[in-house]
Amino acid sequence: MKLLLINHSSKPMPREFLKTWTRAVLREFSRLGLRNQWRGQELVVVLVDEAEGRRLNHQFRGKDRATDVLSFAAPGGQGLGELVLCAPVVAQQAKEHGLSFRCELAYLVLHGLLHLLGYEHEQGGARAKEMYSIQDQVFARLERLC
Repeated sequence: MKLLLINHSSKPMPREFLKTWTRAVLREFSRLGLRNQWRGQELVVVLVDEAEGRRLNHQFRGKDRATDVLSFAAPGGQGLGELVLCAPVVAQQAKEHGLSFRCELAYLVLHGLLHLLGYEHEQGGARAKEMYSIQDQVFARLERLC
């Protein structure tokens, strides 16, 4: 998988960590038997400030507030997709969860990757339970990397 990291925020982006983390997450997905649809695909990870996070969340989800992570499938299947993370929201959630910025960012990249692979939680129920189960298993195994 090719990883493209773009920082449009005022917060430094932990590039090497994100590369290591993403590779480790995808190895865990393989270990769990998830489809390897990311082989040879490009993933774009973008870090933005609050105004851009709010604009994108409003444009694509109709919610007039910044959110932590947005996942966008690649058009026409040309790549795995794009994750847009809002640095101020990530930082605030890190404080609330008692995590470092880097660790919260890692958790949200994991969450976004699951969305790109087709997992959903918005409707609740069995699909949400399955997604959160995978997310929690993978994070527990990899949290030491944070």
